[in-house]
Amino acid sequence: MTRSLFGEHADMAFPARALVFALPGGLRAGQPVYLRVASVGGTPMPVSIQPLHAVHRQDLEHVAWRVMVLTAMGVLAVLALGFWVGLGERSYGFLALTLLSQALFLSLAGGELRSIEILGHALGDDPRMARVAGMLAVIASNTFLGFYLELSRKRPLLKRVLRTCNALLGVLLLASLFSTDTVIPRVGNVVLLVATLTVLLASVLGTLRNERQAFFLLLPWLPMMLLTAGRVGELLGWWVGPPWLVHAFPLGFALAGLVLTVGLADKMQQLRRDRDRPSRQAAQ
Repeated sequence: MTRSLFGEHADMAFPARALVFALPGGLRAGQPVYLRVASVGGTPMPVSIQPLHAVHRQDLEHVAWRVMVLTAMGVLAVLALGFWVGLGERSYGFLALTLLSQALFLSLAGGELRSIEILGHALGDDPRMARVAGMLAVIASNTFLGFYLELSRKRPLLKRVLRTCNALLGVLLLASLFSTDTVIPRVGNVVLLVATLTVLLASVLGTLRNERQAFFLLLPWLPMMLLTAGRVGELLGWWVGPPWLVHAFPLGFALAGLVLTVGLADKMQQLRRDRDRPSRQAAQ
């Protein structure tokens, strides 16, 4: 039997959280079973033998978490688009683009698009597409966060670091379209860590200077940074993460999007108060 997460050997009876093999009937205790694993990029793949009902129960839990996270991100993206159209504030447009690209990455990497026939053959069967979507998500996120924290005006050095990260990711994105070399995702993960630490530093500096938008970013970004570092370390083969990390990593995207939506609303309210204050003073 041959199994893969994507492509012609994918087993659509199970979600893409794991490769599932049915053991042959009549297998005796102590009888050997041969398993050959071709791991892309050196990602560790733990092996376990479980009853079929336990596999199905874990599959249901996995699907429930994924549906909740992707639905939440979709709703937040629609709200951000609505605010962008209604208010004309570019920050909401950047946030919507970030959420949509992150949702695309999660649905490609998690295999949710495999079951959609039109998108499955075009995107879901090629593992490179998840890599491309992931880099697009990071570029969109860096652009939004730099705009949200006003780094061009307040911290131009950190803004240049994020621009450099985006330029490197753009080169890696183009390389991913023509190559499956495992060096590409490894370098991309390192760039992701640099960008994450840069945003964390910017949010900490802003919070220390009583900048409200930096405080709203620091709330979700600190746990998100820890989850990102843990997930990247697992993908690079440095360690084997706990089972809950698979669910916590995408959940961090949704929580970050929720907090940033609230933060943008607070920023817009503050701008409105600053705009209306001179009018009230003039009227008095």
